[in-house]
This record gives sequence, C-alpha cells and structure tokens, in this order.
Amino acid sequence: RAPSFHDTARKEAGFYEERVAKNLSELVFNRLYPALGKAVAHSAPADTALEDVRQATLILLYRLLFVLYAEDRGLLPVKDTRFDDYALRVARLDVGKRKDAGDTFSHIAKNYWNRFADLAEMIDKGDPSVGLPPYNGGLFNAAQTPLLKAITLPDDVMAEAIDILSWERRATGKDAGQRRYINYRDL
Repeated sequence: RAPSFHDTARKEAGFYEERVAKNLSELVFNRLYPALGKAVAHSAPADTALEDVRQATLILLYRLLFVLYAEDRGLLPVKDTRFDDYALRVARLDVGKRKDAGDTFSHIAKNYWNRFADLAEMIDKGDPSVGLPPYNGGLFNAAQTPLLKAITLPDDVMAEAIDILSWERRATGKDAGQRRYINYRDL
C-alpha cells in the first residue's frame, strides 16, 4: 500500500527536524559559542576568571535556547498580548527582517541585550502584570550567574546570536541562500 499524505508529511518533517538540528548544532558550537564567549570576556571586568566566562557563556546560550523553545511551545505566555513587548520572538522577527534588508547593528547600543536581560529576570521572578509566572530551576537565577548580571552585550553580538538561533540558511538546492524561520516547537 502506498504511504498516505499524512505518513509522507511526517517523514519529511522528520528529515527537516533532523537537518535543522544538525545544522544548528554545528553553528552553535563552531560559531556562536566562541563568538559569545569572546563578547562576554570583552564585556567582563579584566580580572574575571576564564572559567567564569565559560560558565556565563554556556548559561547565556542555554537561556537563549530555553526562551526560544518555551515561546515556540507556548510555555511562556506568547498568546497574551501583554507579553508581546517582552517576547524574544519579536526580536527574532526584527533581526531576520533587518538581516534580510542588509541592515547593520550597533556595536554600542544594547537594545537586544536589555530586552533579553529583562526577559530573563521576568522568567526568574515572574511578572503577573504580563501573565508570566516565575520559573524555578536556577537557569535564570541572577544570584547564580553574577557575571551575566554585570555585563551587557551590544546589538551586533546579540543580533548575530538571535539570527543564528532563529534562521536556517539553505546552502544547496533550489532554495539555496534563502532563510527559513526555525520553529523550536518542532525540534
């Protein structure tokens, strides 16, 4: 018997998820983690231990991934319009639009960092005014990551991080060069 449309669609979705996850993994560990580490080290006080920089960078990366996953899975109040001004998905779409237009990002301004730092604090403490309960577990606990509380990263760094984590780049085939939004709900 021939596979049904549903069976074929599920199989193709599985291939897509596998390809995106593999590409994303390579980008994160070969490009994003080193770039974020350099940016964290540059923003940190001069006497900061290398291990503290590594730990802060890893936690920052995990926080970014958690937020992307939680927003795409509806674990954060993305359907509540009060949350729109704080959601990372708004920044993801903005970065993608600006990258596609060839726009540049400031190496001084810290709009994306401030948005993300505020969101991290909101997740840690909760913010009932925007429909966000506190999430415990320690990942967003500022006391456990004082370096992340003490630094700021410029828009060019954060935009690159958000872009790498948000947009798949098609390298081959008829869609070569085109970018596709990564939905973490499906990964």
